[in-house]
Amino acid sequence: MMEKRDMVSLKRRYLLDIELYERTYKSWEARGRKIVKRYRDERNEMQGADARYNILWSNVQTVLPAVFARLPKPEVSRRYKDKDPVGRVAALLLERALSYEVEQYSDYASAVGNSVEDRLLPGRGVAWVRYEPVTKSVELPSEESDAQITEDVEKPTSAEIIDYECAPVDYVAWTDFGHNVARTWEEVSIVWRRVPLSRAECVARFGKEIGNEIALDQKSDFEDNVLSTPEGETLKKATIYEIWDKKEGIAVWLSKSHPEALDVVDDPLGLDCFFPCPKPLYATTTTDSLIPVADYAQYQDQAREIDTICERIDGLVRAVKVVGVYDATQTGVQRMLQEGVNNTLIPVDNWMMFAEKGGIKGVVEFMPLDMVVVALNALYLAREQVKQTIYEITGISDIIRGATDPNETLGAQQLKGQFASKRLKKLQDNVAQFATELLKIKAQIICKHYQTESIATISGAGQLSQQDQALVPQALELLRDDVMSDFRIEISSDSLIEVDEQQEKQNRMEFIEAVSTFIEKAALAPPQFAPMLGEVLLYGVRAFKAGKTIEGTIEDAVEQAKEQAAQPQEPQPDPEIIKAQMQMQLEQERLKGDQERAQQQMMMDQDMEMKKAELQQQTELKKAALQSKTQVRTSAITAGQADPGKDEENEMAEQLSQIMQAVQMLAGQVHQISQDMMAPVEYERRPDGKVISVRKGSRMMNVSYGPDGRAQGVG
Repeated sequence: MMEKRDMVSLKRRYLLDIELYERTYKSWEARGRKIVKRYRDERNEMQGADARYNILWSNVQTVLPAVFARLPKPEVSRRYKDKDPVGRVAALLLERALSYEVEQYSDYASAVGNSVEDRLLPGRGVAWVRYEPVTKSVELPSEESDAQITEDVEKPTSAEIIDYECAPVDYVAWTDFGHNVARTWEEVSIVWRRVPLSRAECVARFGKEIGNEIALDQKSDFEDNVLSTPEGETLKKATIYEIWDKKEGIAVWLSKSHPEALDVVDDPLGLDCFFPCPKPLYATTTTDSLIPVADYAQYQDQAREIDTICERIDGLVRAVKVVGVYDATQTGVQRMLQEGVNNTLIPVDNWMMFAEKGGIKGVVEFMPLDMVVVALNALYLAREQVKQTIYEITGISDIIRGATDPNETLGAQQLKGQFASKRLKKLQDNVAQFATELLKIKAQIICKHYQTESIATISGAGQLSQQDQALVPQALELLRDDVMSDFRIEISSDSLIEVDEQQEKQNRMEFIEAVSTFIEKAALAPPQFAPMLGEVLLYGVRAFKAGKTIEGTIEDAVEQAKEQAAQPQEPQPDPEIIKAQMQMQLEQERLKGDQERAQQQMMMDQDMEMKKAELQQQTELKKAALQSKTQVRTSAITAGQADPGKDEENEMAEQLSQIMQAVQMLAGQVHQISQDMMAPVEYERRPDGKVISVRKGSRMMNVSYGPDGRAQGVG
């Protein structure tokens, strides 16, 4: 803590910066309040009857959802997308922690949305990030060692521990923010914001002694007699200035009503940018001043012109009514207009005089409306022309507003939408950069001030894959180091605007299709190319946002492929040696076949000899039996008896015919075997020269090969 005289001098020093800023930005704040009042269409009693066309409200309501329509999705990636499993898991944990902060608390979305609205109205939007640990009291164990217990020191029974931690994002009203007067943001070295605190909050923040001395000096819309009551006392606030000085590396809290600075802290958060707020969202600025020019100021003349036209249109519309004059002596005319109903005749006194004056036309004359209608049409046309001028100035085309012309071609509509998106692209990028800078400050606070257990809890470290869970301790340790030098936090501009709900599904399907196609083609490559193809696959996967969660699994698969490729492989034999072995194997198979055929031939010859001997023996027996029967038949015929052997002769002839057919068939088989043995060997080969079949005469043998390319057998 600084000495008292230093605290007094600090207050004087920073009050000079505050006073200079307030003088410089006084006119801008006054104009900003008028713009906000016009946006809210606030009028006094004199202006209440005026007809207006709130083009400012319409334009803001059109542009706001075009640049910020939903919660952003934080994306944390390694600065260099190379192989770094620990860095990958650390980036995943930090991304999940940021997503939890964004989705769990509504302060971030509210701060960004309000800042964008301030950017579109007065011209500057600001947000501020804090670190807020929430503590709770726990009871200490009652048992302690004798050395720690003394009679003079009272033993504490409870202690304060951190229950949970958060990094809230506060919206800072455009009138409550300030900085040292500078030309560009790079020249800004001091920033501050006004924070209203009640008496209880002042005591809790600065202690009882200082907190009770601070005057509750914030201006209020309540009357003094209301605030003077005990209940109204709680509504009073003190205006506290929270000042961050980058050059001095300190944060100072002061009140204009207190004689000295309230508190001074050396670099409370330790951020790379020092400031707890990013560069504000600015409207139009130049290099000689940071005073923004609101968008409404660019077309305020046209807006006033529209209001004038609308006021005149309102007057003419009021004038479009049936009104006229009539002859006061003809009372029947008045009765006709006021009392006349269907099928009713009203009597007229002195009909002849009434007819001489031309009847109704002669006594009644209505105000002509044709001139009023022409003027109205001209005013309506003029208002549309002024509106188109405003849309040209702001760059809001009819495509963005949802309007279209049925007579325009599709190309014309696409062209207008394209140029309109280019006009809004810069604003979208600025909002995305603003949201990204807020997340960067959040990320640094998480990594530098959160407990390790808190980071692991909000990031869901226990839900990661087994491979990634093993790297969580190293990843958490890495996050404690210089996080911003190792990681890149970004938010794309398209993630802040409303997009198709099917976009995420489409991205995932595109990722799956790309990986599947690559793996299918890589499977045809030789095994020695597996490590290189794995690195190529990782190079492609890291470019897909949908592939972050499975990147670790793919890295493990690539490592296994590298280990398999690093193992010693059996040397591939020489193709000539393989060919010689095939020829030798085929020759052995041929010799083996010749031997088998020779043995078969020998067995067939022996069988033929046995069959010939058997046939010869049967033939001799048949001849002997035939001679015996012939003698018997001859004796019977000589004696004049019937021939007894006619049927047996026929049966014998049939048996001899069958025997001769069997001999001929056996002779044909012997001839075929002889032809096969005499035939040359023919080979059928594949395009690579390997033999797939061998033919010798009527016999054919197929050759099969194993996975290693070697012949397994011939069959």
